[in-house]
Amino acid sequence: MFMQSNAPASCPVIKPLTPEDWKTYEKEKKESRWIWQNVVDLKEPKPDIRTAFRVVIDNNWQGIAYLMLEVAGLDFIEAIQATLESNKLDLAWTLLRKQRKDASVQRLDKKGRNLLHLLAIHSAKLWTQVVEKIANHLVQRGVHAGALDSQGATPLHYAACNHNLAFCRFLWEHSPSSLDVADNDGVTPFAAVFSKTESGIITLVDVRVSDEEESKDTTTPLIEAAVSHSVKVVTDLLKHGASVNFPKHNGRTPLMEAVRNNMVDMVKVLIYATDDIAVWEIKETTDVDLTLQDNDGKSVTHHCVQNRKVTTHAVTE
Repeated sequence: MFMQSNAPASCPVIKPLTPEDWKTYEKEKKESRWIWQNVVDLKEPKPDIRTAFRVVIDNNWQGIAYLMLEVAGLDFIEAIQATLESNKLDLAWTLLRKQRKDASVQRLDKKGRNLLHLLAIHSAKLWTQVVEKIANHLVQRGVHAGALDSQGATPLHYAACNHNLAFCRFLWEHSPSSLDVADNDGVTPFAAVFSKTESGIITLVDVRVSDEEESKDTTTPLIEAAVSHSVKVVTDLLKHGASVNFPKHNGRTPLMEAVRNNMVDMVKVLIYATDDIAVWEIKETTDVDLTLQDNDGKSVTHHCVQNRKVTTHAVTE
């Protein structure tokens, strides 16, 4: 029907709301009045809008999918993106093998992302045999593992955010320099690990313990973990050799950032390199260099005075 009417394969298909949808919504709305407001995030239902190709993929109409690509002229990267979003990895693998033009495989989406970016995003934590085949196939077809999208992010950034260790290893092996690339917000893949973690799980530590003394990152994993209140991550990073004195681009060290954020316990964790309170009481030495200054000439003590909620005593005791 779409092709007969000359509609593009990427045109939107709107599934309107039914009376049953509104009935369910009104019922939930009525019930939510008896629940604490902050607990319930009830949103008014909206029509389901997907591309025509996405509808075809979701319904497993593979024959029509091939026709849309070959006859209707659907953009290849849009087609693969739809299959990845629907978790139709086997179909994505089939379409990739059928595509003979490397230029089509190397195309970018509207956000400047290549197919490795999209695979890293939509594969989440999966590293199945088919995901590995697709990744290897893309690299062999000339898709750059270290390419930057419009946000300045590499595929490794997205794999790290998803804590996909196997994918991280793959991308690092094919583009080692990606590990030190900071995106538009100054976040490296190593630091991006902490954007979605509260449990203290370290992903890229197992790939490579970063030599922070040689890094030019605009932020560091240790700082990211510290300001995210991830005590377990901080202690693990210190055990793996992360430098407690290595600053971010503005010269501020992890301790300075902890002080500025009124994180008294985190200050002690950084000073004593442990979250063991008993050790805090008896340990008399530290690897922290209290004489370091940031780009504004301020030391930890200056930040303590400026931010009085963290006392100078907590730093110098």
